[in-house]
Amino acid sequence: TLAAGATSQVVVHGAGFTPTENMIRLTPRDPGGAATKWWVSAVTATTFTITVNFAPGGGGAQFGWQIIR
Repeated sequence: TLAAGATSQVVVHGAGFTPTENMIRLTPRDPGGAATKWWVSAVTATTFTITVNFAPGGGGAQFGWQIIR
């Protein structure tokens, strides 16, 4: 979940390996307000970052995610 005023959120993935950005699939559950584009960045062995183009406002934005190996 991204807070209403945030444009990014770090996610701990626990995959046990370092995925690539292309392996991580985001699914908007409630993309929220002003956020119209989202992407994955800053992938490491333990985390990745979900970033949106505008802070969502309102109740924030919620995403599901999945790593496809």
